[in-house]
Amino acid sequence: MASEHVVSLPNDIVNEVVLSMDDSQHSLMAVALVSKAFVYSSRNILFSNIEVKNASRLQQLASLLDSTHCTIPWAIDTLVLILQDCSKLKPTGQRIVCKLSGAINHMLTYFRVRISSTLVTAWAINNYPGWVTEYYTPSTLRWARMTNWWALRELTIRGNHSRIEDLAKALSHLTLLESLAVSTMW
Repeated sequence: MASEHVVSLPNDIVNEVVLSMDDSQHSLMAVALVSKAFVYSSRNILFSNIEVKNASRLQQLASLLDSTHCTIPWAIDTLVLILQDCSKLKPTGQRIVCKLSGAINHMLTYFRVRISSTLVTAWAINNYPGWVTEYYTPSTLRWARMTNWWALRELTIRGNHSRIEDLAKALSHLTLLESLAVSTMW
């Protein structure tokens, strides 16, 4: 019977290997898949900048962040959400945005992570026939949900939105906000 020897690399070597690959996402993913020794160090680089550019990816991110086993929020430095095609998700678009809002609120509240997030929205969704008007608003973005996003550093808003008063109230809760760019119609 052959004995099994587990060889572990010193942390400084693991970190040096990971840092040497930080410009190649594919190489970094490959080395993390090959050996457990590289998983933790590479996760911080692989998930430091997350960009979601379409609604189907948003749905995947919301489900992932909602998982109790997800450790990605510990590594996120910048989160960019560009959601211009949410209208294609009829009527589930509202649920996805609510789920994502909840996941981000959870991430900002319970994880000790420095988040310098950029939220780029391009929501321009109108009410759809059959939706309950008092629950769904003309814009999928519910400004009230942003009140817990106190760690947001940058916010860019594009699209058509209603109720500038709600946005102003939500912005008053973003105490760490450094940059605000608004290009929208009210």
